[in-house]
Amino acid sequence: MMTNIAQALRLEPRQAERTKHARQNHAIGIRKSLMAVTRKPNSWMLSNCLQVAVAFAVAAMTCVPWPSQARAQDAVFDITKLDGTQLRSTIASIDKSGVVSGSQIQSPLLLQEIVALDRPGGAAVKANRNDALVKIRLVNGGYVFCNSVTVDNDKVTGESDAQILRRLPLEVVQAIIFRDSETVNGAIADRSADKDTVVVQTEDGLKMVSGIFEGIANQKVGLNFNGKSRKIGLGRTTAVVLANIEPGAAEGTIAVVNLLDGSKVTGTVAGLKDGKLDLQLSASTLVSIPVETVGRVEVLTDNLVYLSSLQPLSVEQKTIFAFQRTWQIDRSIEGNPIRLAFHRSGGNRAVKQYAKGLGTQSWSRIEFVNEKNYTRFQATVGVDAETLGRGDCIAEVVSDGIVLWSEQISGKSDPREVDIDITAMESIELVVKPGEAFDLGDHLDWANARFVKTK
Repeated sequence: MMTNIAQALRLEPRQAERTKHARQNHAIGIRKSLMAVTRKPNSWMLSNCLQVAVAFAVAAMTCVPWPSQARAQDAVFDITKLDGTQLRSTIASIDKSGVVSGSQIQSPLLLQEIVALDRPGGAAVKANRNDALVKIRLVNGGYVFCNSVTVDNDKVTGESDAQILRRLPLEVVQAIIFRDSETVNGAIADRSADKDTVVVQTEDGLKMVSGIFEGIANQKVGLNFNGKSRKIGLGRTTAVVLANIEPGAAEGTIAVVNLLDGSKVTGTVAGLKDGKLDLQLSASTLVSIPVETVGRVEVLTDNLVYLSSLQPLSVEQKTIFAFQRTWQIDRSIEGNPIRLAFHRSGGNRAVKQYAKGLGTQSWSRIEFVNEKNYTRFQATVGVDAETLGRGDCIAEVVSDGIVLWSEQISGKSDPREVDIDITAMESIELVVKPGEAFDLGDHLDWANARFVKTK
């Protein structure tokens, strides 16, 4: 085993070995102190820092303005409120108390009263980023894509559209992923409380080496392994998984910010001003995201829950002629992003993409329990655009054998907005029945299906 680890590391002793490498594995506090010692700037990082300094100097001499100096532009969003109403407005600001201001907002509107802010027309948020070289996985389930990354002195720097990877504290990073795999996902799920893990590609397959992560620079990953600093080639590193030391959470309204480049950041909304959305990733880490890079903001409160986040009480599925597929979470029945087509004058279609929802087909029945006494069920229901206009089915919302809502929907008709009073109802069933042409092409989406509490 040690031979494999040595092969994975291709151990290269440093000129000066560190002396402070003893630790007690059960003591997180001591582990933090050790990390503070071992993650110091060192000689093999200095050339990288020099390059950054030169970049700053060149920018200053050529009078190139930094993005923060650019003129802020108010972005236009479709605002969906808890009561089901919608309006389109610029979002000029969100203050510390959560009051949202904008061009079409006439009366005081609190962030807690909003379901989501969406780009008009469903701006295309990239679903997959196979073109990105690095995926930075953050606390709270978020992640940011970038093309390169350096880490020194416990700070992460990388180029991304969101511009948040500028000296981002390592405490809010779970993993730095260069090539995803089941081994990497397993290492993230089983993160140690006091050791970092580097997943390395060797001739014998992927190997995990634990120690204290020291940084990334000059195409090398630094790892303190058995008390000695080693360097691992970046080309053979598939991921760096950080120890599971969760930072303190910030208080306030939590939101999931979906960026146009496919990144997703979750944190507490600290405000919006001058075209920047401030988000607290932890009690001590705040990032500012340019509003023009944002595709959707999902507000998370106790007054709302998406059905795609719930475990159904029961599920029934049975097709006639169509291929039997399993219902999907936040995807169409074929596993694609949820996309619904709205017809416009002249025969044109506008396709809108949704981040949340359920993908189903006929015949199916999915039952969800109303555990927290929500008062309304809301959704946008339609046949997914992936059918290219095919499909015809009957969608129903049922509770205790009573049909609360029913519509026949085809791939050529516009989606339907559903807003039903479910006060005192213990559960609801989402039912899809075949219409014309049996069940062929009946790919029905329950986009943004959610329980809402408005009373």
